[in-house]
Amino acid sequence: MRMLMKRWVKYHAPAVFWAVLVFTVSSLPKLKSPSLGIPFSDKIFHGSEYLVLSMLTLRSLAASRGLNGRTVLLAMAVCTVFGILDELHQSFVPGRDCNAGDMLADIAGSALGILFCGRHLAVRRRSVPNDS
Repeated sequence: MRMLMKRWVKYHAPAVFWAVLVFTVSSLPKLKSPSLGIPFSDKIFHGSEYLVLSMLTLRSLAASRGLNGRTVLLAMAVCTVFGILDELHQSFVPGRDCNAGDMLADIAGSALGILFCGRHLAVRRRSVPNDS
């Protein structure tokens, strides 16, 4: 039982924690933020948070299901659905709205995260010697 808990904390808790953090931040009324002087800076923020979410989600799923095409597609689907639901949730938060551009940034960030993490996990898996 203790090993299961350690494994859950190591592989699954980070993804759950990040998803809760994303949802919590999107529950806050929109605050005035200083301009970063970067065009589409909010889209960069959206993409970045979902890049992290997708990497953690793929890592979590690969730990329990193995790294394969179905796991990659499942991770992408989970992050896409989460991004869409989070944007819809924001339509109920004062000062926030449901924005298609933000959804696209979330999906693009998720795709990049899956690409980076999937590549990293595949390289790592090939470099670990077999016990046979």
